[in-house]
Amino acid sequence: MAEAARELPQAPEGLIKTPRALAEVCDHLAAAKLFAFDTEFLSGRTYRPRLCLVQVATDERVALIDPLALRDLGPLWELLADPAVEKICHAGEHDLAVAGRAGGLTLQNVFDCQIAAALVGIGYEIGAAQLVEMVTGVQLSKRDQRSNWARRPLAPSQLAYAANDVRYLPAVHRLLLERATATGRMAWVRAACDEACDQVGPDLEFAVVYARTGLRWRLAPGQLSVLWELLQWRDAFAQKLDCPTGSLLKDDMLARLADKSPDTHRGLRQVKAMADAEIARFGDDLLGAIRRGQELSPDRLPPLPPPAPDTADTKRLAEIIKAATQLICHAQGVWPNVVVDASQLEELLRLLACGGDLSGHALMQGWRRECLGEALLGLLRGQARVTLQMTEGQLSAEMTSP
Repeated sequence: MAEAARELPQAPEGLIKTPRALAEVCDHLAAAKLFAFDTEFLSGRTYRPRLCLVQVATDERVALIDPLALRDLGPLWELLADPAVEKICHAGEHDLAVAGRAGGLTLQNVFDCQIAAALVGIGYEIGAAQLVEMVTGVQLSKRDQRSNWARRPLAPSQLAYAANDVRYLPAVHRLLLERATATGRMAWVRAACDEACDQVGPDLEFAVVYARTGLRWRLAPGQLSVLWELLQWRDAFAQKLDCPTGSLLKDDMLARLADKSPDTHRGLRQVKAMADAEIARFGDDLLGAIRRGQELSPDRLPPLPPPAPDTADTKRLAEIIKAATQLICHAQGVWPNVVVDASQLEELLRLLACGGDLSGHALMQGWRRECLGEALLGLLRGQARVTLQMTEGQLSAEMTSP
């Protein structure tokens, strides 16, 4: 391919460790108006992942920035939040979260190659290495993927691996832009990438856990108040100990506690899978959180939609919605999970089962309506028919009137 012949920047031999060097790199990135970025971090041991390395690249240069040596990465964070400078990443959900927390800013104008690939017919589960090989013919090694990135000095193989994570992304970006333009899906890609940036943040992460757990367990309003306080306690306790929240008590255990809401240590022992060691360590704290939750008005909690009716007809409708979503998306070469998530399908099911207003649902807005919502709604209401056809191993779909 044409990109294979393009001269790529060389991997650096060392790290950016001084404010002066960082400023010079950031000046280069700002002038380019477009750069690739990635991060390496350690997670699973601390309250928040520990940022260990930031990689950036343009067509002319690759730089590896050392956040362990530099106390202030402000100039870099400002670029990541600058809407006038486009940033390229691949599967950047965690990178966005880590960088956003470290800089205290919301990243803007990010092009996620994984999201783009999912919307232009290439596929969502394709890795960065596969995209690089597709574009350049280069096969990248994954040997150092699980390295200890907090170690200093980094080994030459680690430096090479980290550089390769970004040095090919501008070429991948160009291919995906061509595909998005050719398929008429550029607006879809831009909107989906913008949404990915908007969905990153500690407060949003907390709210997602609360909503996911409360809806799955079908907790009553009073129980949701207890769940909220238990989540608040766990988060504050994990932050104090600088440990992952999941290393204390899992989401399902907090849901069981909210469901039963025991008021004594004896009651805690009757909660399924609650260990004596956990009661000895957290018992008083848990009972205090439960009491606070019982005193908390449900009106002060983030609103959650009621679950769909638990009937045989509703369960059948859920299976129909899921199957139709998969077929309509795959027939367009679009990965369904990028278009709609489980909570959005649950909300759609509830509205359909209860005869609610669908106009405000995510699938009835913007690019999602064009991609899936209109076809799905027409199919479910008997106002349209989706005709599927397999030709030379490719699935296609055509919308027709019944």
